Amino acid sequence: MGDNNEPPPPREDDDDEPPRTRSRFRQAPNKRARKSEPSVEDIYVLAKEIQNRFPDEALSPDATEDRRFRSFFGCAASVALIGWNFLTVYEVMPESAALIHLLWALFFMKRYPTQEHACSTVGGRQGPIDPKTLRKHVWPLIEALANLEPHVVSLVSVYCFFFFNQILILLSQILLDNRYLSDEGNDCLLSVDGTDFLSPEYGKKFFSHKFRHSGLRYEVALSIKTGWICWISGPWNPGEWNDIEIFRMSLMTFLEPYERVEADDGYLGEAPLKVRCPKCVTVPAERKEMMSMVRHRQETINKRFKDWKILDSQFRHDVRLHRDVFAAIAVLSQIAIQHNGEDLFEVEYSDRMEE
Repeated sequence: MGDNNEPPPPREDDDDEPPRTRSRFRQAPNKRARKSEPSVEDIYVLAKEIQNRFPDEALSPDATEDRRFRSFFGCAASVALIGWNFLTVYEVMPESAALIHLLWALFFMKRYPTQEHACSTVGGRQGPIDPKTLRKHVWPLIEALANLEPHVVSLVSVYCFFFFNQILILLSQILLDNRYLSDEGNDCLLSVDGTDFLSPEYGKKFFSHKFRHSGLRYEVALSIKTGWICWISGPWNPGEWNDIEIFRMSLMTFLEPYERVEADDGYLGEAPLKVRCPKCVTVPAERKEMMSMVRHRQETINKRFKDWKILDSQFRHDVRLHRDVFAAIAVLSQIAIQHNGEDLFEVEYSDRMEE
């Protein structure tokens, strides 16, 4: 293995905040740290340190190693490897990143440990690392994974501004032309729904009726034919924006003139012109079971997001970082679906009129 596979020694850093300068990710990759292409086996060996296993312990059969890896890091080692390679291909690799730091970031998002727990665990047998070292490497890699969004989840990025707690934040809203893959002439190419995640208490504007607590809301759209993630938009304030209002402000503005989406009855106000939903008067009874399968698959991707504890529990960090976390996990989820055979279940779908 190359030098990049050895954990760096603990050291103090002068800065106390995670680096947030996006321009640094446009610099050339660190050539010394990437002399050779890593393999899945290299990742398994590195993972043993964080899993507190002996370095000379033989690797278990692939299925066992995969199960162990997923329990610690949230995805398959092959998904982590593809994500790592994409960081280099698309030139968003943090300058000082090594492969072990990617595992730190994955462990952090999968388990969302306290600072003390995280520092003790990722340090492995060498002992706890310094919290500043953890922040120095984890947050830039999460942001770098989020920067893969236009390449992995989408082909076109469109930007909007909104005020969050009186702070102006730039958020990308995504349109993916992959919704046209395997198109058979249907009006509906996408299914769409909103999903909420717990946040610290911020008052009425952020109140989510799903939690009876403050939260952040994202709009997610899947290709009906492939199950790929085609659109993510947010975060939105749940207390001010319900699902149909978000749809009107974001995804609906990018649909073709006669294109519609599959959604639940929360979107009834735009049916039948832009939405097909169960209560739409134009929907024949015999098609409702097919439509139900599409909506159930939408819930499947929401569950995959919430398999990561950082999204399934109340976010403890600066809420401005939440969008990067969500986008990073969306990227990893799409890599798993598209490149690692972890497809969502298939649905037979057609909304064309009977001839």
